[in-house]
Order: sequence, then C-alpha cells, then structure tokens
Amino acid sequence: MRILIRTLAGRLILRYVVVLGLLLAASAAFQYVALRHFLLQAGALRLQADAVQPLAAYRAAIRSGTPPATAAATLARAAAGPQTQAWVVSAQGLVEARAAGPGNPAPPAWTAPAGPRRKGYDGRHGSAPAPEPHGRAPAHPLLPPGGILIGGKLVAVLPLGPRNGALVLATAAGNVLAVLRNELRLLLLGGLVVAAAGAASAAVAVRQALGPLRDIERVAGRIAAGHLELRAGGRRAPEEVATLARAFDAMVDRLTAAIGKERGMREQMRRFLDDASHELRTPLAALSGTLEVLQGDAGEDAGAVRAGLRSAYRQARRMTSLVSGLLTLARADRPEDLLLQETDLGVVLAGVLPLAQRIAADHDLRWHVPARPLPIRASPDALGGAVLNVVDNAARYSPPGTTIQLGVEVRDQQVVIGVADRGPGIAPEHLPRLFERFYRAVPAGGPPGTGLGLAITRSVLRRHGGDATVESAPGLGTTVRLRLPLRRG
Repeated sequence: MRILIRTLAGRLILRYVVVLGLLLAASAAFQYVALRHFLLQAGALRLQADAVQPLAAYRAAIRSGTPPATAAATLARAAAGPQTQAWVVSAQGLVEARAAGPGNPAPPAWTAPAGPRRKGYDGRHGSAPAPEPHGRAPAHPLLPPGGILIGGKLVAVLPLGPRNGALVLATAAGNVLAVLRNELRLLLLGGLVVAAAGAASAAVAVRQALGPLRDIERVAGRIAAGHLELRAGGRRAPEEVATLARAFDAMVDRLTAAIGKERGMREQMRRFLDDASHELRTPLAALSGTLEVLQGDAGEDAGAVRAGLRSAYRQARRMTSLVSGLLTLARADRPEDLLLQETDLGVVLAGVLPLAQRIAADHDLRWHVPARPLPIRASPDALGGAVLNVVDNAARYSPPGTTIQLGVEVRDQQVVIGVADRGPGIAPEHLPRLFERFYRAVPAGGPPGTGLGLAITRSVLRRHGGDATVESAPGLGTTVRLRLPLRRG
C-alpha cells in the first residue's frame, strides 16, 4: 500500500476510488432513505384504506349521540384485524379503547417532541394513568399522521378530529424490514462491485493517461545514456503533457548546444595549445641554436657575435609579439576584461592615427574619417588595437610606397571601417581561414607573422556586437572591413 501511494498512478487511482466510494455511499443512502419512506407511506396508506369504513361508522355514531367510549370501543374492534392492532387514544394521550389481541399490549412507544415534562401516557406502561388535574396536556402528544417504524412494527396514526384524539394502528413490519435489509445488502454488494469496476477502469485510464509521461521518462533515460539526438515529441499527447514534452525538448536542445559548445571550446583550446607550442618552439629553437653557436668558436668573431645577437633579438621580438598577441586574444575572449563605454568613433580613430602613421611610414596612408559624430559603444583601447592590427597587416604585406586607405561610412545603422591596400592580394582558398588563430597566407617572399592579428581583430569586433570581413583577389589588393553597431542619438 505504501509503495502504491508513492507512485503517481497509485495516488490517482486511490483518489478516484475514494471519491467514487463517497459518491456511491451518498447515492446508496439516498436510495435507502427514499425506499424506506416509500414503504412506510405505502404501508400507512394500506392501513388507512382498511380503516375507512370503521372511521365513517365512528363519526356517524358520534353524530347520532352514541357515547364516545362506546363509539371508541366499536371503532377499535372494527379497525383491528388478524395482523393489525388498534387503539383509540384521546386528545390527552389516554387509551380509551383497544383491540390488540391476546395480552392486550399497550400502544407502541414513541419519542415525544421536546417540551416540559408532565405526567401522562407515554406508551411504556400497560395501562393509562388518570388524567392530570386542571386539564393539563400529557408529556407525550400523539404522533403526526403517517407511517413510522416503532419496535419492529409499522404504526399509523389516523386523526379522529381536533377533540376526539386519534386511531392508532400497528401491524408487523417484517416484510418492510426484510425489503429494507435486502435493499441494503444489494446496495452494499452493488457498491463493492461498482467500486471494484471503477478501480479497474481507473487503473486502465490512468495507465493510458500517464503513457506519454512514461514515454518522456524512457526518452530521458536514453538521453542520459548519451543519445542526445532523441526528443520526446508529444504530438499525440494531451495538451498539458505536450507542453511538458516541448519544454523538455527545448531543455535538451539547450543542453545539446551547451555540450557541443563545450566540446568545440575544448577542441579549440587543444588546437590553440598545439599551435601556440608549435609557434613558440620555432623561435626558442632558433634562439637556443644562436646562443649555442655564440658560446663556441664563433664567439671570438666580433662580426659573428653581432650577427648572432641580431638573430637572437629578432627571435626574442617574435616571441614577444606572439605572447602579446596571445594575451590580447585571451583578454578579448573574456567579456569581463572588455569594458564598453559610450564614445565617438572619430575620437578613437584620431587617437590611433599617430601610431598608424609610424606603422605605415613607408606607405601613402590616406585617412578619411567623417567630421560628424559617430556615436558607438566600445572599448577605445581594444578597438584601436584592432584597427592598428589591420593597418599593420596592410603595411606588412603591401609594397613600400603604395597607398593604404582608411575610410569610414554608415550603412543600415552600422558604421563600417574599411582598410584597403594595393598588395599582391590573397588567393580565394585562403579567405575562409584568414581569421583562424595562427593561420597565415603569406605570399611568396612575404614577411612571416604570428597569424594572430586578424583573429584578435574579429574577436574584438564580435565582443563589440560587430564583425570583421576580408575581400581580396590576387593582384588586386586586400580590403578589410570592420563593422560596428551605430548608437542612435
């Protein structure tokens, strides 16, 4: 029983059976009371029908002047029968005549209405006491007209008139009681059968109703085992269960996306560490080799020492640039390290212009920035560093003396910073991977780089709600566009 109550199906079935039992009990009680009332009224009507002629003769005798005691005795004998006992009771509750068969039993006792207790006939004694002085009413007035069960007998009270008392008739109520007992047994048996059938039907109905929930449970178990492609669906389920199934599927979708994102980040981190270790291994090996050579015989040659120091310096610069790029990229990937503020794009570009001019000192740098305010929400340092990365790439991979243009325009609530060079361009197969970390599409004879500049640029732009794109073709130069959302003034 305790295990049954612990399950949802068991609780639903138990509640259904309890409610059904209460309804059956109420219905059975109503039927029993109605049948009892009907049988009593029918018995009282039969007794009343048998007493119609004796009552008519009694009233005629009273009108003709017959003494009341004589008329009452005649009425009692005429109304009595083999199975019927009769008493004539006065208005004061005293027995005036009886025809009750052997033993002359007293009229059946009944419960009187509430009132002050006075001495008088109460039906519990074989003879009637004398009337009280001063004409006071007895303690137990007559029963109301109709039928009632008293002491296993069906009792009917037929009024004789406002001053003449009543005719009390009693007959054995064995048939009535037998019918009521049979009816009670039938009601109990029928109630048990209906309750059992209701419990069985409730079990079937609850099982069918909880079927979609069990389907969701099975799907959840398989998802927990690693089958993330499964979904609950719930199209044929009731609306409440279908809503639960949709919420469950949405949760699994988010969980799957989070797991996929985590796996992607792990894979990206693994590749990042592999690439970083590879990139650092080369300059470290070159630096170690140079220092080892300088420790040998080459250390006695001043020219060789200077050449070795220059090589070591280049390798150290390369490692410094690589570590700096890695730190910048790590900070750009963490939103808490990138504080955005309301600013003007023109102010940000004006702040990086002097450094851009030094970077592109061997080129014709043309700077076209609108004079009107361009409100944006950005980190001036991070955004300025991203612009300088693009200018540095343009200066590094385009021939000296060529033009590098930086222009700003507004398109569809976005501000676009375009940096174009006249370099050799980039082959189409390299364009999709230019923003990957450590990826380099170095033209023949071009200078090496860390492969982090464009990756840092795109990461910074995306943290600003924008993006970075590249357009290039061999022999036609390269254009990098940085897009930022424009704040509405």
